[in-house]
Amino acid sequence: MPEFSNLWKRILVGIVAIPLILFTAAKGGALFLLFVDVIVAIGALELFGLERAKGVQPNRALGVLGALALSSAFFFGRSDDVVLVLIGIVVVLLTTELGRKDAGSAISNVGGTLLGVFYLGLAGGALLLIREGAGRFSYSESGRVVMLLFMMLWAMDTAAYFVGRPLGRHKLFPRVSPKKSVEGAIGGLMGALLVAITGAHTFTAFLPMGQHIALGAIVGIGGQVGDLPESMLKRDAGVKDSSTLLPGHGGILDRFDSLFFAGPLAYLYLKIMGMV
Repeated sequence: MPEFSNLWKRILVGIVAIPLILFTAAKGGALFLLFVDVIVAIGALELFGLERAKGVQPNRALGVLGALALSSAFFFGRSDDVVLVLIGIVVVLLTTELGRKDAGSAISNVGGTLLGVFYLGLAGGALLLIREGAGRFSYSESGRVVMLLFMMLWAMDTAAYFVGRPLGRHKLFPRVSPKKSVEGAIGGLMGALLVAITGAHTFTAFLPMGQHIALGAIVGIGGQVGDLPESMLKRDAGVKDSSTLLPGHGGILDRFDSLFFAGPLAYLYLKIMGMV
């Protein structure tokens, strides 16, 4: 019964969140930047919370600012600007650590802070590059590509759950995530591919079918792989969810961990193919 209640919470959050996310992706610009900044900032804070549960004392303020600066550099600047931001983050963080008294291990603190900066900052930057970067897509088309990525991820999660729940027999990675099964992972991949193929015949028909299938495979595999490191970090910290921000879903890291892997991988593929 509690699991049924949890499922309904997930559904209700999705009913509200999905249209809003698709709308921001379609609009792009400052609105999409704001959306990305929000998930980057909250995700970084949740990650730093996991680290603190392990006794690490990351510089949360500089970590959040660094992640936002890094992701936003892809929106506002050029590749040279991104390099300058990276240099500035490392220099400021190391210098600031000198003044932190009784803060434990400097190596762990700096490393933990940089993990949040790069993990969240680069993931957010990849999404912004797909949506806002100049390439072969029109501005409207790039918005639809981002919408496709989100819909493939949602289909992947949904199919993995509803296939793995009744049919899961073989554990996928029990040391990290004992509930995930090989059967569920296959179902998740099929869900992402189904949305990709549907997109090829509808709102992203400007992309060839082969590229849809490639993106579906990248999202369907990369998104599920991306869920495992976050599960590993939570298990290491001894917590079930990264936070309780989203009823039925946990935190931002719990909800968007697949996106934080699949987004950069999708960008790399589109970049290699000369699309962005």
